[in-house]
Formats: sequence, structure tokens, C-alpha cells
Amino acid sequence: MAKIQEVPATDFIADLDRWSVAAQSSPVMVTDAVSGVALGYLLSPSDFDNFRRLRALARQSRFAWEMPADMADLLRVDVVSSRQQLDDLMGD
Repeated sequence: MAKIQEVPATDFIADLDRWSVAAQSSPVMVTDAVSGVALGYLLSPSDFDNFRRLRALARQSRFAWEMPADMADLLRVDVVSSRQQLDDLMGD
């Protein structure tokens, strides 16, 4: 990925066409002109598609009590029968 280009918001607004073209080759970070804090990013359509794809693949965590019932059912294991199956395999 190409280096992120930084531009103050005032310059970005004044020359939006230029920065829109620039974003096609590398992301543009729009910053506050005074504090330098990032306000947002302008990405090419392909970079945004990559972002969305990676975000969809990202692991999502939940508290156990937030887990949907159908997911919890998949995690339930009958310990007794599983142990019996292991005992049967071991010949005990």
C-alpha cells in the first residue's frame, strides 16, 4: 500500500478534485488544520472494498450472555456420550 498522504481540512476543501484524484493511488488523511488530529480518510473504491472485506473477516467477540441461542446450541457437548465414545475407542 502506498504511503498515506496528509492534508489539512482547509486545503482539502479548497481543492477537493485534486485530493479525489490523489486518493486513487494512495489514501488521503484529512487532518484538523490546528491540532493535526485525523478527521477522516478518503480512499479509492478498491481500497474501500478491501477495507470492507477485511472488516467482515475480523473476529467479532461477544459476552457469553449475548450469544444467540442457536450458536450456544452448537457449542453444547454431551460430555457423557463423548467420554463414552473415547472410552470405546481406547478399548476400556
